[in-house]
Parts: sequence; C-alpha cells; structure tokens
Amino acid sequence: MKKNFILIFALLLAVFVANSQRNVTTISGQRIIIMPDGSWIPSNDHFEADASSSGEITFQAYLSSIMKSNVLEMIQAAENKEINTFLDLVNLQKESDRNKLQISLAKKQNNKEKVKLLEQETIEIENKYKIANEQYKQYALYVAKAKNLRFVTEKDFLPQIKELSELLHVKLKEESPSENNLPGTRTINGQQKIQIKVNDIDLTCHVKNNNVISGIKTIEMVPQPLFKYTPVKLKNYFKEKELIVASVSILSENKSKKLRISLKLISKDASKNYGYIPIDGLLRILFISGKKIDLYGLRNARGETELYTGNIVYTADYSLSDDDANALSDIPLDNIGMMWSSGFETYTIYNVDVIMNQLSCLKKLLN
Repeated sequence: MKKNFILIFALLLAVFVANSQRNVTTISGQRIIIMPDGSWIPSNDHFEADASSSGEITFQAYLSSIMKSNVLEMIQAAENKEINTFLDLVNLQKESDRNKLQISLAKKQNNKEKVKLLEQETIEIENKYKIANEQYKQYALYVAKAKNLRFVTEKDFLPQIKELSELLHVKLKEESPSENNLPGTRTINGQQKIQIKVNDIDLTCHVKNNNVISGIKTIEMVPQPLFKYTPVKLKNYFKEKELIVASVSILSENKSKKLRISLKLISKDASKNYGYIPIDGLLRILFISGKKIDLYGLRNARGETELYTGNIVYTADYSLSDDDANALSDIPLDNIGMMWSSGFETYTIYNVDVIMNQLSCLKKLLN
C-alpha cells in the first residue's frame, strides 16, 4: 500500500513539474523559458554574446547590407530549429518518464499485458529521443556556423552561406535584381509569371527564384498542389480538412535538378506517428502508363512547426537524373509511394500534370 502511494505521488509530482515553467539554456547558449503549455519565450537575462559594447552585431567590413540581412536570417532560422528540437526532447523525456512510472504501477498490480505494452511504447519513445537528440546537436552546430559567417574571409563567405542556406531551407536575398529578358515575363510579389507555349498549348510558368549566387544559376518553381490524403480510419475525425496536404516544386542548380515535396500535417499527434522522412528514403513514382521510377532522399526531412497555424511541415528533396526528368516530362502521374521512418505509404495524385508543366517551364528558362 505504501509503495503504491509513493508511485501515485510520483505521478502527481510529474504532472506538477510538467505544468510549471522552466528556465533552460540550449547547447548554443540560447536562454529560454518553457511555458506550461509547451510554448517558449526568450529569457529576460538572454543577451547577444556576439554584440559589441554598443549593442550592435559585429560583421566583417566587406559584407553588404543584403548579405548581413541574409546572415541574420540564417542565425534566426538555426536558433529556431535548435529550440524546436530541444522542445521535442523535453516532450519525449516526459513521455518516457511517465511511461516508466506507469510500468512500475502496472507491475505492482501484476498487469503483465499493460507492462508489455508500456515497455514497447517506452522503447519506441527512447529511439525517437536518440534521433531527436542527434538532430538537436546538429542544429546547435548550425547556429555556431551561422554566427561564424560574420567573420569568415570574403573568399569563403558565399560557399559557406549557400551550403548553410540549403541545410536550413532559407532563401538568400539577391544582391541585385536578376535579369530575365524572356517575353511575357511579369514579376509579382517577388515571383515571376511567364507565358510559354508547349505543343501549341499556352502554359503559365510560376517561378519562385531565378538568379545567380556565387556563380551558380538557381531556378526554383513555385510549389503547386500535388495530392491530399487522410487515412480511411480518420475520415470521420477530419471531416472538413485533409490530414496531409502536399505540394511539389522543381529546382535546378547549374542544371542539376531536384524534386522537392512539401507536406503539411494538421495534427501534431499524427506527425509523431509518421516520424520523419529519412535520407536515401524511397520515393516511388507510378505513371498512368504503368511505368515507375524510384527517387531517393538527399537528406533527413523532419517536421517543423508552422508559425501561427501549429501545422507540422516536412520538406523533402530528391535527386532527379536526366532520365527521370525526361520520364516525368512525358507521362502524367498516377500515384506516389513515400518512405517514412515509420513505414511506406502510397498517395493518389490528383494534379497529374503538375510536374510535367514545371519541367517544361524549367526547360524554357534554361534554354
């Protein structure tokens, strides 16, 4: 009886701790306060250690105002990702501690079935914790690299900021407006809208990015809808919305192509079940002709919380060979299968010619 009371007291104590605010410092030195609802705010005693005595952030003299702005955005993005992965660790640790207490209580009650179930859940949580911890360390390293951009030599600056911008998915501001003399080109809100003809059909190209940075020509199409998906067993729960909404865009860097799929999940619980999209993870594309091609992920894609909406967003990049691009240019899609860390899932495509059109636009821009 006494032992059961101690276990119940420990559970109540865990609930109390979970509902109190905490002051923490991340690996990179960020000081934040974690609120009872899981959100966070900067700590009052947080200061910018790299600032001068006047309170201004210091930079190398050769950096222009645009490049300084790019560096600050890179630092902010890396810091946000570090904090978000740290919060993931906090939540996973809470789940693990709670499960271990429940296991102890179930053992006292001789509930073997519950003990087995909780132990399996705990193993899964601990595996997720290990993965999240590696990601947390990686983002802390990115914070350090982003801050160091202010002090690197002029020769090293552009290669390093470009590499980091790709890792953090941050678009670099252009040093000067890009020149594009294609007829029918209009620029709206920083995006280009271009009219072209493909097989006597008028096609509107939506270009998100078309410029040259550090001698590398980069073209990125505006993401467009690809598919929506809700598992059958969750249809009653998500009556007016879809669990997953996916968009696709084609990118080219010095004519080397990538296919980018962005997935928005409207449920944090669902994102935990899906896990992440692993590096070298398979993307199997099936065409209406029955032909299929296999693409593979270029890096791990982990869910990030979207500001204001709370949706979880994944951005997965896949290498695209010339043969794959030719196939995608000629034949409409039927479905795609995507490998998650939790398993393989297939989705029906409703915008069957979106990739065909984007590749046609890209070809026009490259010629």
